[in-house]
Amino acid sequence: MPSNDHPIFEYIFNLTVPGVKLELTRVQNFFKVIGEPWKQYKVVHIAGTNGKGSTAAMVAALLQSAGYRTGLNTSPHLVIPNERIRVNGKMVDDGFIIKQVTEWKPLIDEFQLTFFEVLTALALCYFVEQDVDYAVLETGLGGRLDATNVVDPEIAVITAIDRDHIRILGDTLEAIAGEKAGIIKAGRPVLLSDNVDEVIEVIRNRATKLQAPFHMTSEICRSESVSLQGLVQRVDYRIGKGVNTVQLGMLGRHQISNLLTALACLEILGIKCTHDQIQQGIEAVHWPARMEVLREDPLIFYDVAHNPAGVQRLLETLAEADLDDAVLLAGLNEKKDRRSILRLLQDWSGEKAYFAFEGHSGCSHEGLLADGVGAEHAFRDMQTGLAWAMEHVSESESNCICIFGSHYFATDLYDVFEITTR
Repeated sequence: MPSNDHPIFEYIFNLTVPGVKLELTRVQNFFKVIGEPWKQYKVVHIAGTNGKGSTAAMVAALLQSAGYRTGLNTSPHLVIPNERIRVNGKMVDDGFIIKQVTEWKPLIDEFQLTFFEVLTALALCYFVEQDVDYAVLETGLGGRLDATNVVDPEIAVITAIDRDHIRILGDTLEAIAGEKAGIIKAGRPVLLSDNVDEVIEVIRNRATKLQAPFHMTSEICRSESVSLQGLVQRVDYRIGKGVNTVQLGMLGRHQISNLLTALACLEILGIKCTHDQIQQGIEAVHWPARMEVLREDPLIFYDVAHNPAGVQRLLETLAEADLDDAVLLAGLNEKKDRRSILRLLQDWSGEKAYFAFEGHSGCSHEGLLADGVGAEHAFRDMQTGLAWAMEHVSESESNCICIFGSHYFATDLYDVFEITTR
């Protein structure tokens, strides 16, 4: 099991810099020296504001179930960076990271690579060592200038786009969509999940300019009916003339959209999966911190919804599961649109409270108070907030707590519930 106790990990963690280096020149020059590993396997490249990680996990699981050795590169990690790099579901071990970064250290310093850029390079090279057939890559931020955009993919997949990272990507949907559209390559197909008209127009125009075949998920794969059986969604979906059924162990209509996009992606790639392969692949998807069950009695979820669109989907998911009296406990990201999130939560029928957390992007107790959160519902740490939530569950008819708001308190949360990443 990876432990990250070697000094090389402190070195790569210290490569995190204030702000974001959104430009590709340094990364491209680095790869000119070490080679272009992505040319030795096929790539599925996925961008979007919300849903890209879940979609990437589903695509990788379906490819593996269909018999392909598959790499998966996602971000951010929850506990250790090894989570970002997997082959057939198994995390990269510390040994590869230590050996490769030690060898690259002079180049990393020369090209001033960031933590994210180094992890991207590690993934692309690890997939060569592991002799994968396909690599599924999730962009980190945006698309056009993201470090993953050095690749020439078999297909570009773009999931739901909304307003996020507006200080970096632009303050309109069209501007943000334009950055995501940067992963589209000439002549390569592009698949777009259902989006608003402004987004569709931007992506379609970019695809037309690059003579890239343009596809919408709904034109290839769509749901016919959905029913909820406990914490499992039964989805009847149509591809072509056939209707099939899959059991999806991830809650939320947005996860159905991600599933349909993953299935449409394989259809465009010409990969035919049997019904059993699809079901086995979807059952194998373990995507933590997306309505992840931490405890069953009382029912406690953890979700990383951290922007207004993600929180809206979270509230809808709870309501669909008849959990609209759930106790909500949020640790908010100071860099996100917290005021919009607080407005969304105003009409929630259950109890709600917030906690401050230390570390990357954590909103402070003072920040919560400044945002208008009452002192009785603003806690200085997660443990105090969780004790409050447990007390309210025991005193009310609700039997559910949902903890959400950020990736960055995952380590502390998992420690509380004695959960390890895999």
